[in-house]
Amino acid sequence: MRNLLLAVLLLSTPLLTDTGPYLTFIPSVRQDDAPRELSPEDETRLLNDVIYFRQQIENDRSEPDNYFNLGLAAISLDKLATAEAAFDVVTKLRTQDVDAHFNLGMVYARQERYDEAIGAFSRVVGMAPDRAEPYYNLGQAYQLSGKLIKSMKSFVQATTLESDNALFHYGRGITEEKLGALTEAAISFSNAVSIDPDYVEARFVLGRVLLDQKKFQEARNAFREVLRVDPGMVRAYCQLGMIALREGSVDEALRAYENALRIDDASLEALAGFAQAQLRAGQPDKAISLYQKAISLDPESAELLYNAGVAYAGAERHEEALAMFSKAIEINPEYPEPYLAIGNALNALGRQDDAKQFLEKFRQLNIFKEELSQAESLVKLHPRVAEVHYNMATALTELSRYEDAVAEFRIATELAPRFVHAYNNLGVAYVQLGRFEEARSAYQQTILLDSTFVDAYTNLAWLYCEHGQNLERALELADKAVKIAPTVVSYETLAIVRNARGDYTGADEAIRNAFRIEPENTILQKRWEQIKKGRDSS
Repeated sequence: MRNLLLAVLLLSTPLLTDTGPYLTFIPSVRQDDAPRELSPEDETRLLNDVIYFRQQIENDRSEPDNYFNLGLAAISLDKLATAEAAFDVVTKLRTQDVDAHFNLGMVYARQERYDEAIGAFSRVVGMAPDRAEPYYNLGQAYQLSGKLIKSMKSFVQATTLESDNALFHYGRGITEEKLGALTEAAISFSNAVSIDPDYVEARFVLGRVLLDQKKFQEARNAFREVLRVDPGMVRAYCQLGMIALREGSVDEALRAYENALRIDDASLEALAGFAQAQLRAGQPDKAISLYQKAISLDPESAELLYNAGVAYAGAERHEEALAMFSKAIEINPEYPEPYLAIGNALNALGRQDDAKQFLEKFRQLNIFKEELSQAESLVKLHPRVAEVHYNMATALTELSRYEDAVAEFRIATELAPRFVHAYNNLGVAYVQLGRFEEARSAYQQTILLDSTFVDAYTNLAWLYCEHGQNLERALELADKAVKIAPTVVSYETLAIVRNARGDYTGADEAIRNAFRIEPENTILQKRWEQIKKGRDSS
């Protein structure tokens, strides 16, 4: 029955093999298609298949084909738990069944269980090293889990084994783009387009990469080719508008955004771009109207609010501009430009003293932004050097962009697996995101690599104390930190842990040692006073 059901599925693959970015074992299906719904007839047939193969399993629990076909039907019905259980049984009954391991990996990926998907696809690669699809899926799973170097290696293997597969080149290009290897990404996307000239998304990302490289004419040509294949792609018109604005061709930008809005008058990207073009054309009132509509669609966008403020300022409506800039800062306090804008607006209103604090804040944040810009440039020049990704992650951390920082720290640790500073700071970024288990793992890896790296001990001790509810382990780590390096930070950590354990005498002793090192540390004094107040209230 295994082959019979496979034949049925092959006859209806456009409906039954949508697996997101992943391939099933059926190689004839394009994976970038939009999700499709099953017809009532297909759904009924598949439900009957599920019932049938469950009955077959009841009759003979040792026949793996019945479990396999049950898994196929369950996948098509999006019953992933059933599919997982079925394919898992097959892999135990028939340990070398490549398709079963492959589809089990696909189920894990659909469930966003990427580590398990990686394990399944790695087993397939071991069993079928000459087959390209498992390398592609492995590359996707690594990419989605943030392991970009391993993703790159898997995609290289996939494109080597099957060089005429546009999808494989596209996946490789996406990972290269994420790594900052834009030249290589452009080559991969170009390969995808050469193989499949109608691959619209590959053409679009090729244009995006060329634009990032400031190759404006080549990017323009790429987006025009997108529109030749798909005249209704709003994003391509918006990219053409962006290129025109960057080149100072305001009329061309206006036409591009107008075309986009004719297709989709609620496109946020088109509204924002058209507003910017109107402002550049000297039409602030029109820009304000467009920004108002865009903000109604996305009221939490600090960038939209800031740009709307610029339009209000251009219309000399300074109080309304101030309100927009203030709202932008409220949403994103690390966004430099609104501080400068508020400072300038206050100066325009004759409030020079009030303006000073905002201009100073802009100056401070702009330093971090410039550091980030420099780091981004270095990543593009040296995408395979761990230190440049580390520096970029550090700059992102200073701007509170912790998700992006995590991605860059992880690239740094992949490129240099013994980079202890990167692991430690990765843990710090995870803490800021509330991802405490991942932070703990990063700190533990730091200590494993360097048993004298004191910051990892204090960070991990704090984490156990504040979020792990393991005060014994926290005390052990804090004691170790003091022995390695008796600094203010290590003594303060020890004091905090002892205080949390109710050992107030020991806590006060530890903090006195900290003050012996830095007796004038007023910040520490204030922190400790707050902690002691907490004792009284408890």
